[in-house]
Amino acid sequence: ITEIIYALEANEKLIAVTDYCDFPADAKGKETVGGFINPSVEKIIALKPDLVILSPNGGTRAIEHRLAAEGVKTMVVDFNGLRQLKETYRTLGETFGTEGKARELSDTLDQTIRMIQEHVQGQIKPRVVFVRSHDPLVVAAGATFEDDLIRSAGGINGVRNSNVRYPR
Repeated sequence: ITEIIYALEANEKLIAVTDYCDFPADAKGKETVGGFINPSVEKIIALKPDLVILSPNGGTRAIEHRLAAEGVKTMVVDFNGLRQLKETYRTLGETFGTEGKARELSDTLDQTIRMIQEHVQGQIKPRVVFVRSHDPLVVAAGATFEDDLIRSAGGINGVRNSNVRYPR
């Protein structure tokens, strides 16, 4: 989410990020509010944000409810695939008044995907495993953003049939 906000050139409106937001480098200078799964709701409330943008995970609903109880507006954006990423560009572009930049990002993504697909057309589809984390070892299975990238680039996700999206 942080990278998208920067790409939309709306970073001046960003008052805080998670502890893990380190790109672009300027994001490291922003206030942090804890982890992706366990942010400090108290710290978020103390910052008095106009809007808190969340990504869906196991704890998102509880965080939303706690923030709503304190009168903090929230938005959940999901980008578990390229289509959802483009929708997130549009949604955040509308939110920050950068619709033109959002369209530009979406168009560039489409052009890049087309270029890659043309390049790999007719080639053998390699089996790929996307390692998301080394310790513990976590890989991306089917129905993930990484799986969408692998398939869009002409590959076959080696763990696509797992019933867990990010198995260890």
